[in-house]
Amino acid sequence: MIPTIVRTALAALACALLAAPAAAGFKEGTLAYSHGDYATALKELEPLAAQGDASAQYLAGAALSNAKPPLQDFAQAEKWLRSAAAQGHLKAMVSLGNLFAFYAQPADYKQALEWFKMAAERCDPEGEFMTGLGYFEGKTLEKDLPSAWMWLTLASLRGHLIAAVTQHEITDRFSAADKAAGSERARQWRCQPQAGAPR
Repeated sequence: MIPTIVRTALAALACALLAAPAAAGFKEGTLAYSHGDYATALKELEPLAAQGDASAQYLAGAALSNAKPPLQDFAQAEKWLRSAAAQGHLKAMVSLGNLFAFYAQPADYKQALEWFKMAAERCDPEGEFMTGLGYFEGKTLEKDLPSAWMWLTLASLRGHLIAAVTQHEITDRFSAADKAAGSERARQWRCQPQAGAPR
């Protein structure tokens, strides 16, 4: 009869051995993605994505969006990104916004802003930046300059350099009242960080 402690150790070893190929596949897929080798990235990442790995789903969706035809597949990219976003993956939410704003034909700015704002409300600085731009440009909603100033301010305060530079460059497009109202909204705003959300 195998002692309990030995059975526990063997079970832990078996789990580690099963997890090792998955970890290796994710590492290789991430490296391939960073080098722009999207075919290899997808080969490594899509099996993990199919198993429900949110980070693999996000990278697979991003790879399918960024690849050139015939590998490029926006429908499948949307599927993977939605799956990752449903698990709280903030970058996937922002990527869905980008997909609808910059890749969809025709562009769907309303849906794009919904995804950007979903990430923004969970304290994501890129989501805050893109939401601020959405309110500033007014492509989906009536232009709302106080809200634009609020979200750009929040993104800047979280260290988003492009948001800070953009806010500085367009500052003369806001009235003193817009800035005051937006700054007050930013001061009062409390986002809801998503505990344990994959990044």
